[in-house]
Amino acid sequence: MKTSVILNEQEITALYDMTQFANATLRYRASRDGFTHTQFHKLCGGSSNSLTILQSNNNYVFGGFTKANWNITNGYQSDFHSFIFSVRRNGTFNNVLLRSGGTSYDQSSQYSIWSGASYGPIFGGGHDLLIPDNSFSTKGYSNLCHSYDCPVGCSYSTTCAQSYLVGSYSSWYIDEMECFEMQDAYLEDTSG
Repeated sequence: MKTSVILNEQEITALYDMTQFANATLRYRASRDGFTHTQFHKLCGGSSNSLTILQSNNNYVFGGFTKANWNITNGYQSDFHSFIFSVRRNGTFNNVLLRSGGTSYDQSSQYSIWSGASYGPIFGGGHDLLIPDNSFSTKGYSNLCHSYDCPVGCSYSTTCAQSYLVGSYSSWYIDEMECFEMQDAYLEDTSG
């Protein structure tokens, strides 16, 4: 992640501390490879253990991790290891990790990610986080707490759940997106 053009040193350290990942290989950068779902799936789709990092036009930095493969087309995948994170909210450091299942509306990991041929990465069945094709000019949306833990004080489909990750439900675009393949990761088994 040290090659990230999105993260500052404090955010890199926070992500390493949250995840315990040892090594990261950049597979996709939107500004370099194109802001299309086709390029995302082509370059990041074959990798398991992928960490997607996003920066919005309103200075939020967030993303998600999955061990599942993004190449499965048009279907949900279960992944007890998946999570969504926030490291910057409106320009201010934030250090929050939200796991699949747990306190969410769904309380299972059956909707951890959606891999669809017409979209970028999608986390959760609600969708907790949806990145559309051409995300620099097409608005994404976020509605936390369906398939991932809720931030403290939030519940599904409330203003808090819809604005926590990116500042609003859908009035934002992606300025940059990166996908790293993570190696030597220690992830606690939360499947039971």
